[in-house]
Amino acid sequence: MKLNFFKKKDISHTIAFYNIENLFDIYSDELTRDADFIPTAEKRWTVKRYQNKLRKIGYVIANIGKKDTLKHPVIVGLAEVENEAVLKDLITSKHLEGLNYDFVHYNSPRRTWYRCRVTV
Repeated sequence: MKLNFFKKKDISHTIAFYNIENLFDIYSDELTRDADFIPTAEKRWTVKRYQNKLRKIGYVIANIGKKDTLKHPVIVGLAEVENEAVLKDLITSKHLEGLNYDFVHYNSPRRTWYRCRVTV
């Protein structure tokens, strides 16, 4: 009889990249081109719409890879995020708040609204 007490278990983790398509807060920021994403603009970007988008994105992120690994992603790269405040709102949103995510954020050297982030 062969006993293999030290058999290595396979461990799976999910690493994802997600273009979250224009995640902007409702405040005008002269460093970003966010004029379309304020309450008085044509898109009528409101607190309610912003919070709804955070909730939906949080749900998607929390469930990426869950079918295969039974857990949320360990690292998520994000594109089209306005600023650090938006990331703070995202990782404390309904579906992500208990998952202990943090983030690395660098401003783009270009004056553009599209930025990429990594959430871990």
